[in-house]
Amino acid sequence: MGLIQFVCLQCRLGEARCRLLQRTSLQGTRQRLAEIAQAKELLEWARETAARYFDRHRRELERIELCLCPPFVLVDRVRRLLDRRIAVGAQNVFEACGPLKEGTGVITLSLFREVGCSWIILGHSDSRNIFGETDLLIAEKTVACLSVGLGVNLTVGETSEQRASGEEIETLIMQTKATAERVGPSDWERIVIACEPVWAVGEGAVPCSPEEATQVLEEVRNWLDKNAPGS
Repeated sequence: MGLIQFVCLQCRLGEARCRLLQRTSLQGTRQRLAEIAQAKELLEWARETAARYFDRHRRELERIELCLCPPFVLVDRVRRLLDRRIAVGAQNVFEACGPLKEGTGVITLSLFREVGCSWIILGHSDSRNIFGETDLLIAEKTVACLSVGLGVNLTVGETSEQRASGEEIETLIMQTKATAERVGPSDWERIVIACEPVWAVGEGAVPCSPEEATQVLEEVRNWLDKNAPGS
């Protein structure tokens, strides 16, 4: 299992600065692309940047997995055009459980796999705070993704109010606990926990410092060591 400080930057790609025991997963997202032309420009930039990076850092990349997570409608296009050394993921999935399991608008796990997805982002603050996804629902989605061989980027993060009241560690642990209780030791090989503080996201937001992120992640790591075998 990996721990990631997931930082949404005001630039073309979100970026994750990673801290892992053995292998690093570097995952980026791009939300709200207005048109296909934008996507093509972004994809070309990603291809060129990745190609240069692969040439310069071949040895380091043996321990790093790169992944780009575009909007749903672009997943297939990105997978077909992007360098195969870069994995492709999706920003959520709506199949796992509940009344929408087989409803209109659902994009199934099997379809994501068929178009070449390797990872699914679950638990993003938008999913929690706008769509009302609970820790239990996110845990059930995680189990469903793992059951078909998809990796999970489990995103956790506290609000500014929770941070101000000193509840950030408790919040992150609670967001992780439901999943930890439902997965087995071997499942953690395909789970990355990404820390994305809600207060550090968005235009004009103050970025989370590396020191604070490290401290928070250490607390989550310590809790997992005691409560989640295999993590």
